[in-house]
Amino acid sequence: CGQALIVRKFQDAHNHDISRELFKQLPSQRKLPAETEDEAKKLLSLKANKKMIQDKLSEMTGNVVLLKDLSNLSARMKAGNTRNDLEAAVKQLTDKHGQCS
Repeated sequence: CGQALIVRKFQDAHNHDISRELFKQLPSQRKLPAETEDEAKKLLSLKANKKMIQDKLSEMTGNVVLLKDLSNLSARMKAGNTRNDLEAAVKQLTDKHGQCS
């Protein structure tokens, strides 16, 4: 009783434009390979021009690279890898509040 659905109408057409160029703009398609991301981090740490980095990475990978992607990478570098670091959190709390008994 009430455990089934009936498909009354199926529309196979997209309700938006589709193209390879739009597909390349998707975040999953813009993701850089690890070695290319390392190169980008190195260049960003040297304070290289982001527009020039963008052009170089796009040429190297064939992917779309947005300036926002480089800004986000730079922000992640500045923040460090302290996210989800349980040992660092325990050490910080122990240093501040002492060992619990």
